[in-house]
Amino acid sequence: MAVSDGVAIAAPYLQAVVDDREVQDAFRRAASAGRDTYRRARGKSPGKAVKDKRLRRRAEQAAVASWQLVTAIDAAQAPRKPRRGRRTMLVLAVLAGGYGAYLVSNADGRKALQNLVNHASSQSSNGA
Repeated sequence: MAVSDGVAIAAPYLQAVVDDREVQDAFRRAASAGRDTYRRARGKSPGKAVKDKRLRRRAEQAAVASWQLVTAIDAAQAPRKPRRGRRTMLVLAVLAGGYGAYLVSNADGRKALQNLVNHASSQSSNGA
């Protein structure tokens, strides 16, 4: 893989780190936890490092922070779903409610709607 291919693959993730505040915060936490773990483990033999409870706790915190970073990047990359359907249904419901209120308060409007419905039903029964 060429360097330009790697940069092209990493570009959206780097853009998320640059643009999204949550991703930046998660990146800081992960880097800090990793740095703290490294400092605690530096200079210890593997046997002592395994027995060190504080080191294990810091390593666990670094793993959790890294997972939260991955989750934050994925959330930043996830496409947002358009919510036009909900908005349209809300507008239609408000219009229908307004028209219903108009019909309740207006006798002439009720009569016109009844005539329209009767006319349409008589045409459908005659045509069948």
